[in-house]
Amino acid sequence: MLLSKLEGSRDCRHPCRVSLWAMSHLPQPRLGYERRIHEMLFPNIEFDWAAYCSAGGLDVDAPHRDDKWCNAKGDVQAFWSHAHRHRGIFVTSDKNFHAASKKPRLIALASGALEAPETVLSLVARQS
Repeated sequence: MLLSKLEGSRDCRHPCRVSLWAMSHLPQPRLGYERRIHEMLFPNIEFDWAAYCSAGGLDVDAPHRDDKWCNAKGDVQAFWSHAHRHRGIFVTSDKNFHAASKKPRLIALASGALEAPETVLSLVARQS
């Protein structure tokens, strides 16, 4: 099966190496927005993989991507997806999103809410 061949891929730039054209976004408009989110969340991590490698003395073509950069990229893309689709509440326990210097700016950018899981659970419990 195709998916079984994809398991174990550690390349976070292309985690599954599969694209669904109908579900894709053209990169240029997205990158400006993605870069703004990245700069809010990770001002000390380079946005581009090549720049990150250059700054850290890493091999840009290494088969294993750096976990720190991949985690940052994943966080940015998760929030970008939330904001792009105009979702109501972004739920995360990641303290980086909840930092006093970042949370208000992220909320303003996404026009929604950013809450911890326990807060959302209490909101849902009150509505039930």
